Amino acid sequence: MAKIREIKRRIKSVKTTRQITRAMELVAVTKMRRAELDATGTRPYATRAWALLSHIMKYAETKSHPLLSIHNEGKILVVVITPDRGLCGSLTTNILRKAMSVFSRYSKESIDVITIGKRGQEYFRKRGFTIKATATKLDWKPKLYDIRHLAKIAIDGYEAKGYREVFLIYSNFVSMASQEPAVKTLFPFSEDGMKEGGNIILEQKSEPKKYLYLIEPSPEEVLGTIIRNLVEIEIFQGLLESNASEHSARMIAMHSATENAGALLDDLSLTYNQARQENITREIAEINAGAYV
Repeated sequence: MAKIREIKRRIKSVKTTRQITRAMELVAVTKMRRAELDATGTRPYATRAWALLSHIMKYAETKSHPLLSIHNEGKILVVVITPDRGLCGSLTTNILRKAMSVFSRYSKESIDVITIGKRGQEYFRKRGFTIKATATKLDWKPKLYDIRHLAKIAIDGYEAKGYREVFLIYSNFVSMASQEPAVKTLFPFSEDGMKEGGNIILEQKSEPKKYLYLIEPSPEEVLGTIIRNLVEIEIFQGLLESNASEHSARMIAMHSATENAGALLDDLSLTYNQARQENITREIAEINAGAYV
């Protein structure tokens, strides 16, 4: 009887767990759909912003611009975007592994970190990295102003020659079933650097239209504003991509957990029925044996 009671307790526990994972899966589906729309909806804006910047750079004096210069001294700044919570498969592990592969090229003392997401914050704090700023709870309906102060640290730090390189590490949303960790170079600013790592800014598939721009007060002054805005967009787009990746990964993980719980319930039910049948058979045998005593 003790064995049967233990199996019944396990069946009840697995049923409760399956209900929880099923509910989490449904919540993740809802959030994933919204996050996917946000991530894909802002991509054309980022593409157009880059096209505008590329055009202005042709007419501006870029060699002396502080945001376009290359520094040989200064620290490294890395913006790392991770989830706030777990239960999303290997997503967080893959992002942190990608970050550590970047960090391995530099000494720990030369690296500053900006974390978006509690998982990254806890990970780098435990390992003794210098965290310049952090933000959490941005996995649902984030706005551009939520990350503007973080972008300002990166932009002002590079402009003041405090940083010689600035990286963005995030999870690129490829599809509902595919998320890839990506690294994007924000500074030194270059076309190749902005297009690397997951192609947040998509290349034009057709020949872009030719526009005549009237730039006031001057291309040099407008260029600084455009670069600042584009870096903000890059970090914000990385956040949207990471959010879509997180909810997709959690949806898949919870779906698998629900299916596994169902399979475990089937096995436990079979074991319970076998144990119950054994008890019944034994009791019948004992009754029959007692009848002949």
